Amino acid sequence: MEMLLQDSLSRAGLPPDEVDVASSGVDALEGSARCARSRLLADAHAEAQDNEALWTSPSRLLRVEQIASADLVLTAARIHRGAVARLLPTARGRTFTLLQAARAADMIVANGLPEVVPLPQADDPRGRLRWLVAELDAARGPVQNPDDDDVPDPHLTGDAEHEPAMALMASAIERLGILVTTVLGHP
Repeated sequence: MEMLLQDSLSRAGLPPDEVDVASSGVDALEGSARCARSRLLADAHAEAQDNEALWTSPSRLLRVEQIASADLVLTAARIHRGAVARLLPTARGRTFTLLQAARAADMIVANGLPEVVPLPQADDPRGRLRWLVAELDAARGPVQNPDDDDVPDPHLTGDAEHEPAMALMASAIERLGILVTTVLGHP
């Protein structure tokens, strides 16, 4: 997810040093290698291919400090979102499953940018991204099927789920990227 997010933000016009994208797992084995199958699939979905540093860095266990410093926390599934909330309950308003955030982004794009809370100036991209997170939180809504918020974990469901899970993540991140591009490009 990390590489796909960074790639999407770069295509939206954000320089890599403007927004930090980091990945940690609620159940990660600290220091273990990242999944080679996921790497191949992520490389196929991302446009930017300079990701060697990401893939050679070891897995990290999610820590409270990381959550506290994050403006947005995206998880693969509701169980992970719940783990984030247990670690730092005050992060609830900025913690989403990836699919939940993409659904909220679709709503915001379809309805146009809300005018209730003014959008920060165009020369403040970080302020605009914080605004976007608040709007994602406001756009949360009921889900017909809660399982729709979860990206299947191919490490639990089987290797055949790698490609569908990666395609699902890539699509959701693309939808979020459309919202980021819209927010950053708004006058």
